[in-house]
Amino acid sequence: MPGLKMKYFVLKPEGDDIYAAASRKAMQAYANHISTENPPFANDLKEWAKTESEKAKAEKYELRDWPTCPNCVSAPQLKRIFICPKCGYEEK
Repeated sequence: MPGLKMKYFVLKPEGDDIYAAASRKAMQAYANHISTENPPFANDLKEWAKTESEKAKAEKYELRDWPTCPNCVSAPQLKRIFICPKCGYEEK
């Protein structure tokens, strides 16, 4: 098989980028695969992946102190990006 060959690779489940999301999916798949052999470890991996996923989602959609769209005054303002569900106003 040409290309990269390795025995181990590291997963980094924290964050909200594509690599962190892929790491969390890989952890879930691994946990599912070993669940009958080592249920406590599988559950720990699933919980870790779930916690990191929730943290990434919360970080991405955290509310600001001022709670309304400056355009139509209808929806919460978001920390990183904001797209008003009513009028489509977008702020980055």
